[in-house]
Amino acid sequence: MMESILGYVVCPVCLNSLELQAKIERRVGDDITEGKLECLTCDYDYLVTGGIPILTTPGTKPYDWFSMELTRELELFKPREALRRISDDEITSRRLTPSEPILTPEELREGEYKDSEKFLKDMFGSIEKARDHFGRQHDHDRSIFNVMMDRGHLDNADVILDIGTGYGYMVQFLAERYKSPIILSIDISYTNLKAVRGRLRILGIDNVHLVAGDALQPPFRNDQFDSIESCEGLGNIVKGLDMIGLWLMRRIRR
Repeated sequence: MMESILGYVVCPVCLNSLELQAKIERRVGDDITEGKLECLTCDYDYLVTGGIPILTTPGTKPYDWFSMELTRELELFKPREALRRISDDEITSRRLTPSEPILTPEELREGEYKDSEKFLKDMFGSIEKARDHFGRQHDHDRSIFNVMMDRGHLDNADVILDIGTGYGYMVQFLAERYKSPIILSIDISYTNLKAVRGRLRILGIDNVHLVAGDALQPPFRNDQFDSIESCEGLGNIVKGLDMIGLWLMRRIRR
């Protein structure tokens, strides 16, 4: 996490500024790898772990609960019934108790593995093969991405928000195309973000700020984004699309 991100993120509870507690931070160059962000208004603390600021609301675990729970439900029910159970809140994300760590040791180890060259080499055979894979995928999706960039006026944007990072196909495409704009990307899954973080670092892409957070309670300042886009990310939100739409209208700088 770069310290400059503090100009864009806020406490997701009260939307006031966050301060970095310098006494406990760890850095590698300009990258803050471990630390704590403090909200002086509502007295909540938010961890920076593995270079990722975790800005979910207190008690919200930063994991892709929708995909995990849907996978489990599909083992028991047909797709329509599985989705109904989630949509009707019969199946929800797991809340953390005050004594639970926000990430388990297993999740931390998974995150560090996904942030490494070994992960890319295990997945694709080599760094160059990984680069080729994402290049081919970008070529395959280029027409879709171009439409999104055109309709979102991304060519004229200085600050861009990507909602639903996922495996980072869209945000990597944007970062490689736009070298100067600031790009922030939010996703609920810490381990997914670690995989994207490692790949971007290894490929030499440094204009993306990754944030672990909930798109329904986004930890960002008002009126600071020139453009907001989401490539498939909103498809993971079973409820709240109307709330997302209202938030988008309020957050895009006029």
